[in-house]
Amino acid sequence: MSRTSRTRATAVPPSSLPASASSAVLVISSEIRIAAPAQHCLALLRDTNTWSSWNSFVAKVDLAQSGKPSSTTAYGTQMLQDGMNFTMHVRMDASKPDSLTETKLVVTGCNDTGDGTNTSPLGITWNTAGMPRFALRTERTNEFSAETWEEDDGVGKKRSVQGCRYRTVETMNGPLAYVVKNMYGTRLQEVFEIWAEDFAAAAEEGGKRAG
Repeated sequence: MSRTSRTRATAVPPSSLPASASSAVLVISSEIRIAAPAQHCLALLRDTNTWSSWNSFVAKVDLAQSGKPSSTTAYGTQMLQDGMNFTMHVRMDASKPDSLTETKLVVTGCNDTGDGTNTSPLGITWNTAGMPRFALRTERTNEFSAETWEEDDGVGKKRSVQGCRYRTVETMNGPLAYVVKNMYGTRLQEVFEIWAEDFAAAAEEGGKRAG
C-alpha cells in the first residue's frame, strides 16, 4: 500500500470517539484534513466505481441487486445507499495481494443533506452483515465536517484552506472481535490511516478537476 496524500492521517482522539467506543472490544480509527468540500468527499466515498483507483486495501466491491435503479451523480452510478448490502473483497495480508477476504456489510445510515458542520456532519455508516450478532458486531462510521485552516503556501506565507475533516471509526464487539484484535488489530490501524490518506489524495485531485 502506498501513502499518496500530502498530509498524514492520525488516530481519532479518545475525546472525539463515539460513546459506543468506550465499551468496544476493538476500536480502529483515523482522521485527516481534506482540501475539498464535504459534499464532494461523501459522494466520492459512496461511489464504489472509484474505489479501485484509490483504495489499496479493497480490491473490489460487489453491490447487492435490490431491483432499484442506482443513484446517478457526476461521480458514477454504483452509489452506496441506505439499506444496501455490499461485499468488500479485502487484502488482509499486504504480502499476498491476490489473497482476498470477503467482508459482507450493510449500509445502516447515510446523511447527505446535513450542513457539514461538527454538529451535523455528512456521512455514511455500515455494519457487518451475514454474521450472527452474538459472534461479531461491527459499526463503521465515516463523517465529513466542514473546516477551515491555515497552511504554508510553500513560499513562506500562510494561506487559508477551506475543506473538511474526514473521520472514520470502526468498533467491534463479540467473541470474534477478540480474535480480530489479536490477529489483525495493528494491521487494521495501519490500513485505516492509509485508507484515509489515499482517499484524501483522490478527493483533493477530484476537487481540482471539478473546480
